[in-house]
Amino acid sequence: MKENLKYMARLTAMAAGTWIKISGFFGSISVISVFLGLFFLLKDGSAGSSAHVSAAPALILMFLQKPIGSLLWILLLVCVYLVMVFCGKYVITKLINRIVQDKSETVILPVLDKIISKSKALQPELMKQGVDKTMLKVQMIHQIKETSENKWVKRILTFAFKKIALDDIDFNQDKIQIDELIKTKVTHLLYNITEASKTPFWIILGFQMISLLFMAYFPY
Repeated sequence: MKENLKYMARLTAMAAGTWIKISGFFGSISVISVFLGLFFLLKDGSAGSSAHVSAAPALILMFLQKPIGSLLWILLLVCVYLVMVFCGKYVITKLINRIVQDKSETVILPVLDKIISKSKALQPELMKQGVDKTMLKVQMIHQIKETSENKWVKRILTFAFKKIALDDIDFNQDKIQIDELIKTKVTHLLYNITEASKTPFWIILGFQMISLLFMAYFPY
């Protein structure tokens, strides 16, 4: 128990450090890109001279004078949101890989067994009555959130249950082991998740640089 607690503490520290490092670097660049883009759009146009009257008319005039640059600026705003989204996915993927490689047998699987055994929706009688498969996943995710297990384990299992497909399971079969089938699907998904990749962040960074160059040198 103490060993697992220490391990989870290390995971939490790793997750926090990864989040700060990734979001701090790419997030800061994204925010700076938004302000630089706005500066390039307003620096030499009449929109900039009218900014002292009101921000709204200045922005409208900016869109009229430089529609392409203005569209790119909006996309730069979207990039800030995308960086945060991808950062969360990056941290979760990195945690999944670390836990699966290190302690899946002692951390993930026991919690998964507990969740599945507690779910009343997994009773064959209910399945034969036509329980919706989507509702089954929702109920399983609810069971995960209600448990008192470590938050990272819960987030990983929630991630897995959202990803697995149950459409290929025939719940009307006799002697079907629903719990084992679902457990197999979850573990198979977790073991086959690829290493965390920074590729989306570099793609966003490349788009930001190209957009800023366009807005700086092409007044359109």
